[in-house]
Amino acid sequence: WQSLGSEEKRQIIETLVDRILISKDEVEIKLLYTPSTRETAGVTLPLFLTILPKIDAKRATQPCPCGYLQDLLGRCVCKEESIQRYRNRISGPLLDRIDLHLEVASLGVEEMISERLEESSADIRSRVMVAREIQRERFKNSTGVHCNAHMSSGDLRRYCTPPPLAKALLRTAVESLGLSARAYDRILKVGRTIADLEGSESINERHLAEAIHYRSLDRRFAGAST
Repeated sequence: WQSLGSEEKRQIIETLVDRILISKDEVEIKLLYTPSTRETAGVTLPLFLTILPKIDAKRATQPCPCGYLQDLLGRCVCKEESIQRYRNRISGPLLDRIDLHLEVASLGVEEMISERLEESSADIRSRVMVAREIQRERFKNSTGVHCNAHMSSGDLRRYCTPPPLAKALLRTAVESLGLSARAYDRILKVGRTIADLEGSESINERHLAEAIHYRSLDRRFAGAST
């Protein structure tokens, strides 16, 4: 793997993504092993992990090749074509399978020296544990479903039906960002989780707006294509 170029790695990842079938708690990988007869072999594995695509070991989390795209001092030296080519290393099918992608800007001086107290890790953990308990209770009678990420299409219709204003927001997002059906479902699941973290029984436009915000690469690619 270390000897392969970035383009070769990308092609391998895309091939695997196209042949991976992910269910509620399993992942099935089908690979072609007899080219002449087009026969396939497969393996099914338990899915209890988070997959983080790593396109380049040194720059996987960089916004551009030089890493300074959002720098407050304007130190980025990359051309727009170079930035787009760099980001295209993550294909659409792979991007669809990532629930959250955010661009984090560097901190300014005032933010660094600020004495404002942020929410502690312990408080955040407490909210997460409460949200997980809400989900366990929600799906206690559902086989193979333990949290919002495991929801089927039927579960989405039952637990993630947006009110009219939220539905209009989703329509706008799908049309303007060119979201796929998979990305749409993931926005609903993330929105449901945000609502759980707030202790809200229903999801509203604010929850879904935040979930859409967490798909920053979709917004970037949409902007680049216009």
